[in-house]
Amino acid sequence: MKKKKECPNCATEIPKDSKVCYICGYEFPQREAKSKIFWIAGFILLILFVLSLARILFSILR
Repeated sequence: MKKKKECPNCATEIPKDSKVCYICGYEFPQREAKSKIFWIAGFILLILFVLSLARILFSILR
């Protein structure tokens, strides 16, 4: 069974990977790629913050 989503404009069920509703032409916002990029960037920033914090703590403890 294929995953489906509902068009917010005309309530037609269309395949989840569709970018445009084939009935009314509604264009779905493309947020997924941007969202993944922000999560990856946030994770990298978190790692850098933790590493810099660890470096500061180790220099204080010496």
